[in-house]
Amino acid sequence: MLGRAATDPAPGYRVGIRVADGTVGAPKLDWTGLVWDTIGGAFVERALGQVTLLPIEAALATTPFAAHRLTVAPGQHGDYEWARLTAVAGLVPGASRLGDELALLWTSQQITDSAYAAHVDAIWDGTRFVG
Repeated sequence: MLGRAATDPAPGYRVGIRVADGTVGAPKLDWTGLVWDTIGGAFVERALGQVTLLPIEAALATTPFAAHRLTVAPGQHGDYEWARLTAVAGLVPGASRLGDELALLWTSQQITDSAYAAHVDAIWDGTRFVG
């Protein structure tokens, strides 16, 4: 579910995963969810009441992945920016090179044939690969 808990410290939206009552890290809270309004062609907020949702941050806490919190609702029905996860564990700002990371998974020919070929020398700046 994409939404926010009443206790969230900042505006915006995040993913909440429906879990059983009593799940550690998932207190029953008032949540507001985003739903697609087909007539208006936009996401609108709907009060969900008290539900038990595990925040995506808690579900990913023991993984190398980080979720992205949205500051505003997605602009289109097919906008999946909210579903993007970033794996930043192990990347060293100013040192990690995109080509080296790609080479962990792909052959040099696959990299050369990919959309990333022109960016293999990009360096991780702590947020993204630049250069």
